Amino acid sequence: MSYASASSLQGTTWPDFLAVTDVLSKYGYLERDGEGYRVTKMGKLGASVRAENELWISVVLLSESLAELSPVHFVGVLASLIAEESRLESFIGFETSAETMATLTDLEILQRSLVEHQASYGVNFPVNIIVSESALAEAWARGVAWQVMVDSTSLQEGDICRKLRRLLDLLRQIPRLPVISDAIKMNAKRALSLMDRFPVADDVTYSIGQEEKLEEGPVEENLSDADEESLYHDQELESFHSEKDIADAEIIDPDSIRAEAGGDEEEQGGVDDDDEIWQEMGGRHRGIRSSPPPGSERAQLPGAEAIED
Repeated sequence: MSYASASSLQGTTWPDFLAVTDVLSKYGYLERDGEGYRVTKMGKLGASVRAENELWISVVLLSESLAELSPVHFVGVLASLIAEESRLESFIGFETSAETMATLTDLEILQRSLVEHQASYGVNFPVNIIVSESALAEAWARGVAWQVMVDSTSLQEGDICRKLRRLLDLLRQIPRLPVISDAIKMNAKRALSLMDRFPVADDVTYSIGQEEKLEEGPVEENLSDADEESLYHDQELESFHSEKDIADAEIIDPDSIRAEAGGDEEEQGGVDDDDEIWQEMGGRHRGIRSSPPPGSERAQLPGAEAIED
């Protein structure tokens, strides 16, 4: 249940509805108007947000500290707010940046306040700050390759994609929200540009329009020292994967092809044709046959080479 569903009496009771209106009134989203309530400008903001806890997200978006964050850190903060609590312990091999951690620490004051006010009226909607989700989102926004993302967490590929797309959904909402400052709307567009990469975003299952984004220079230019060190570590991981693929390549030549085919030249025939084919190839793929690393049975997604480049 969310504030939107409770306020419309969907799957809720009358006491629950009154409790929700009390919380919204406390935060200035509703005002008494005779015997009823009137939705304020703040209330229109909350009503426009699509999230598990619209009040929590809208309260955070009103904090100007978000406008001062880089797009990467902006993504990290929002990811922790919309993350779902999981009973299963998952491993994420990335670290949340110091800037994002500092902002989340400041937001804990707002978090405790909202939790206390909800509890005082008997409302129990989630008010999450899940730091591990920040690290995953920041890594993708920094440009970490998809295969490195997959190899650096115990999460399934579908779960990673679902989490990042949920974040994209929120980023796409922000520029259209009322009351929110232009600086935060601009930051959301910048962040969206960094997140718009295959396979999280594509032209079939999840497409982002050019008008929704704000293209800028390389993200590395705006990174702090800590982020540069983290990005360097990620690039080392990508380099390791590339070198490992080359090391796992099996070196062959035309003679080995004939040997694998079996039989001598007279029995097999067509040897001269084979030589002509190799000459026409002009050395293309000469001496290298790629083979998957031992134990890697996961099928590589289409376009993964382009991502890693």
